[in-house]
Amino acid sequence: MTDTQVEAALLLAGIDGTGIDGIRFSFHNEDGFASDTVVTPNIVFEARSTLRTGGDVTPGPDTRRRTPTPPA
Repeated sequence: MTDTQVEAALLLAGIDGTGIDGIRFSFHNEDGFASDTVVTPNIVFEARSTLRTGGDVTPGPDTRRRTPTPPA
């Protein structure tokens, strides 16, 4: 789903998406699931470039934090 589709689905359910902190998957089948049923939710996350409270995020492990001093 696109961001717009998610926002529309939340609005239809009467949910304001600004206060969401996580997700939960609930799978239901009135007849029950077979013992070998495997369910794998497929979700994709996109990191923000700023924190919700404002300001920059902490650099990750692949981000150089300082310029190394060249050997003498």
